[in-house]
Amino acid sequence: MASLSLLNCLVRVWFCFASPKKENQKQRGGGGRRRVRVLMEGGGSVTLPLHNKNNNLNFKSVCTQVQTKWGELEKGWEELEKGFHGWVSKQPWVVQAAAFTAPYLVQGVAAGLIYGSLAQSELANCFFPFQYFGSTRLLQVRNFSILRGTDGAMVCTLKKLRGGRDDTPARALAAFTSGYLFQMFTKTPPCGGPDAIVAGLILAVCHGLLYQVEQGSSQPPVKDTCFTRTRCMLLNLGFQNYENNFKKNLLTDDVLPLLNKSDLEEAGIPLGPTLQILNHIKREPDLLKKRES
Repeated sequence: MASLSLLNCLVRVWFCFASPKKENQKQRGGGGRRRVRVLMEGGGSVTLPLHNKNNNLNFKSVCTQVQTKWGELEKGWEELEKGFHGWVSKQPWVVQAAAFTAPYLVQGVAAGLIYGSLAQSELANCFFPFQYFGSTRLLQVRNFSILRGTDGAMVCTLKKLRGGRDDTPARALAAFTSGYLFQMFTKTPPCGGPDAIVAGLILAVCHGLLYQVEQGSSQPPVKDTCFTRTRCMLLNLGFQNYENNFKKNLLTDDVLPLLNKSDLEEAGIPLGPTLQILNHIKREPDLLKKRES
């Protein structure tokens, strides 16, 4: 399934030490260079030089191109995520709430299983009272599912009622509700009271501060994934020192098919590298299709 491509992406690297034939060595002007093949599950493979011209290990080149491939996968995942959110936004509110709350419930089940396992250990309970959240693993799963599920349902409901607006007060109110219900259901029989209100207030403050921190550092000023293909092209041609020229002039992957000689010269790239870059673009079938369209 496409939505699992990032989670199931396994990077397997092996070294191929077979030297090329002698006639190929003469054409290249030196001995054969070892190469490394990087396989991306569902994403094809790429063969990278492991040694440079001086036959020294070229791990920097390998790491850079693996990072480039990973950036392409991240870009694809972001597009897939946007498409999924766009589809969910067109569905009835019940479907939207279920899709939004499901990850929260999964988090609650996972936390309940972990805490429930720790509650069975006497040594772990010496450091923290894990049994406070439930005497059995099943009770812990129920309680933490209530905590996270209520939080997700409240966030989704408040966004719907406020026309899609999501801010710190909404997150704090959702956290207070989930904290109140969590504290209430951890007791047998369930009951509210001052303890539940205090637990709700503590969670409200913590979640509100955490949301502000996340919002402040969530989006970098420039998405490096916009230059993944450009970086790979420059690295293959040996012109990685011109990567900053492309970034400074916002010559992203989408702009590659539109580039011409004057554009690259204006970006501060010399004539020789300019001709090689344009020749590389002409030999790429998908870039050529974009240019013609």
